[in-house]
Amino acid sequence: MIETEYKYSIPAESAKLYLEKLTLGLLPNEKIVDIVTMEQFYLADADNVAVRGRISSHTNGDSNAILAIKSANAGLSRLEIEKNLTEDEASALSKLAVSRLTKTRYIIECKDSVWDFDVFSGNLDGTVYAEIEVANESVEFDMISCTNMVLVDGREHSNAFLANLVSNTN
Repeated sequence: MIETEYKYSIPAESAKLYLEKLTLGLLPNEKIVDIVTMEQFYLADADNVAVRGRISSHTNGDSNAILAIKSANAGLSRLEIEKNLTEDEASALSKLAVSRLTKTRYIIECKDSVWDFDVFSGNLDGTVYAEIEVANESVEFDMISCTNMVLVDGREHSNAFLANLVSNTN
């Protein structure tokens, strides 16, 4: 229920080179274990909370949909509650969206850690973040070997903010 997340911004060229190395198997302690195409839509986004739906398609052909309520606390830890949705529920809620975005998530194992490597598309093309969720802020984790990663925090790096940014430019 409480999510602790470290989020890193990555320049597009560094991300491209890193993914090429991963695909070629040049990083022995790191591997892509899944690639997920995601459509995220926001039903509400306020200073203190975001309500997000997500429809995900995995490389193995599986798909799923979730509804998430996330607090907008500053810092590494925040409240997050997720519930599974049926395809019909997700489709109906998607029609109510105030903003949306799409991205491809590479799920990367690095030794004993699992990272989400998000490459955004559409009007956010070139935006890349790597994230790792841990049990709490005292948990140590293995860093991926992508270069030029910058630890970020703040609302301007949230997916909800990015989705609103895209919606306001259309």
